Order: sequence, then C-alpha cells, then structure tokens
Amino acid sequence: MRSLWSSWSSLFGLGSRRSTDLLLRSAEAFQDLMLKERARSDRTGDCVSLLAITPGERDSLESIEAILCGRRRRRLRCTDELGWLGPDRIGILLPCTSSREAIELASSITAADHSGRLKACRWEVYTHYHHATASTDENGQALPIADRRRAPADVQVERRHHDVPQSPSRGESGAVSDPAPALPLNDLLAVERPWIKRATDVVGALLVLLVMAPFMLLSALAIKLTSPGPVIYTQQRAGRNGRPFTFYKFRTMCVDADKLKEQLLAFNEQTGPAFKMTNDPRVTTVGRFLRKTSLDELPQLWNVLRGDISLVGPRPPITHELQGYEAWQMRRLDTIGGLTCTWQVSGRNKVLFEDWVRMDLRYIEQGHSFVGDMKLLVKTVPAVLARRGAS
Repeated sequence: MRSLWSSWSSLFGLGSRRSTDLLLRSAEAFQDLMLKERARSDRTGDCVSLLAITPGERDSLESIEAILCGRRRRRLRCTDELGWLGPDRIGILLPCTSSREAIELASSITAADHSGRLKACRWEVYTHYHHATASTDENGQALPIADRRRAPADVQVERRHHDVPQSPSRGESGAVSDPAPALPLNDLLAVERPWIKRATDVVGALLVLLVMAPFMLLSALAIKLTSPGPVIYTQQRAGRNGRPFTFYKFRTMCVDADKLKEQLLAFNEQTGPAFKMTNDPRVTTVGRFLRKTSLDELPQLWNVLRGDISLVGPRPPITHELQGYEAWQMRRLDTIGGLTCTWQVSGRNKVLFEDWVRMDLRYIEQGHSFVGDMKLLVKTVPAVLARRGAS
C-alpha cells in the first residue's frame, strides 16, 4: 500500500497531502459510512447519492483508482468519500446530493478526463431520500411497494450499465439521455443470506413439516368443518427490500375479516401501523385456539422452503402497513423476513411497535449469526407453549 501511495504522490505531485485523503476506504469501512449517511438522511430529510464505477474491459482497476484519487479528487467536497464497493467496483458517496446532481458530477468528471478511461467505465447512480415511505408519486398515482424505497419519481438518471456521456462543453454538465429512475441505495445495503442459513432453513422446515403434519391436517379439518371459506389464508407481505410475496397462514378469521378491519381501527391496541386487538371479534373459535398455540403459522414453512422468508428474521409486514412507516423503520426490510424473531420470544403483542422495530434492527446489525439464530429457535418453543403475548 505504501508503494502505491508513493506512485500516486510522484505521479500527481500530492506528497504533501495526508495519505488518508487519497486512499480509498475499505469495503467494510465504506459500508459503515453508507449506513451512517442513510441514517442521517432519514433524520434530516436530505438526499444521499452514490456513484458506482466499474472499469471497462481495457482498463485496470488500479488505473481508474489512481485517476479518481488523484486529479479528480479536487472535484469532490470534503464531505464526499471514496471507497470500495467490492473487488471490482469503486464508490463515491455524496451526502446531501440528489441523483440528478450526482449524474451531473459524473458527467463533469468524465468530461475532464482527457485519457478517456473514465468514459469507458460503467457508471451507476444510487439514491436514498427521506420520502422513502411515500405511497404515491408526484402525480398522485400509487407506487408499487418495492418502489417506495427508490428515488423520487422526478429525479431521472441514466439506465443501469449505461456509460456517462461527455459534457458538451467545458464546465457544463452533459445531458442525460434515455432516463430511468435512480437505483435505490438500499440495494447496496441489503444483508445477504449466508448459504448455511438457507441450508438450515430447508432442513429445519422439512423436519418441522414432517413432525407437525398430523397437527396441520387436524387444523385444516377443524377450520373446514366449523366455518365457511378456504382453509388457507393468503396475504401480500413485504419481503427483503420491500418486494411483495404471497404469505400463507391457516385462516383464523371470518371470510370478510379484511373489510371489517376498517370498523375496528379505533380499537387497535398496538402503536404504529400494525393492528393488534385483544378478543378480536373477527377471530373464529377454532382460529382463537390456533392463534394461541401458533399452529396457524405452520403453513409459512412453505414460504421458508420457497425462500420467501427464513426460519429466523424480522416478521414480514403487511404491504399496506409500509405506508405508515417512518424512514428509519424501513431498515427492517434490509434482510429477509422470518418465521420467528426477537419480538416473537419477547412478549409479541405486548411489545410496542417502535421497540419491536428496534429489536429487528439490532438483529440485523448483529449479522446472520448461526448461534444466535439457534438460540432464538430454542427460545421460541417455550414461548409458544407458554402462549406469551399470543392473542
């Protein structure tokens, strides 16, 4: 690393500057910076953007790195940061910057590079902004849930993998052609699921299905014989990064429960957008038993096998509840949801919504710990048997 710094300083005459001003931050350190800037954006309402740069086929990563850390550095503010996004990508983190301003900066940088190397790179723009939970665009049209974590609809940047054009004249930003919405910064911050967690999910789900098959059959018969309607209740839930999926449960309510919910909102006992109510009149007699024993959750093992959720992870919210989320609460969607979680073994419905979300965020910050997941699974058994917080 010292030899690399020496070559930079001799090439660009920057030996008088501190090495930390020029060297790129490690991938781990840069990830931490992105997380902090996203949290700052959630608090202040300012946009934060990121330029992701991948060298072209004919250019080495080292040459692009040297250009960005050398002469081009003077085009960045003291608050902007350079760092690694992976083994073959460099990122420029731009606090208080919209995606439009980010693309103008990219055009300015490439226009000033007479070697043409930066123009041959693949540039991508990622953005995070404080209206991440907005349910409509600027025209009042409903946004898909997955798009509510994306940049504002009026901010347009180039298509993914599209080269940034040269500015038409010196000091003037280049026009952006073929516009498309900016990519969500959350895509870079989402927590990947380790292979061992997926393997544990598949094996664990199959074992539980094998053991609980008789109870599932009895539950299905009880539902069918005591109330009209389907045995399985399906619902749209928000998965990783807010992407919707079909969620399965044994039906525990009357068939028109969703319509009746509007009449019961005044009796909601949970804070935040989630709805919880003791002695909910929509719940059937059999359904109340299934809920108390958590048997109604067993069909979600099919979701586990499909990869929609994991055995352990934040409970996936109902899609329409995201409209009531604050920006910081959306971070619970950074990872895949789960069948059980810290909230599940900590009182469930007795826990306030904000505390519930904080539990999920602590779980995400700790990473996918195999030992931690096993502990939560073990704690789930007595919590279910004791019916703690179930209603």
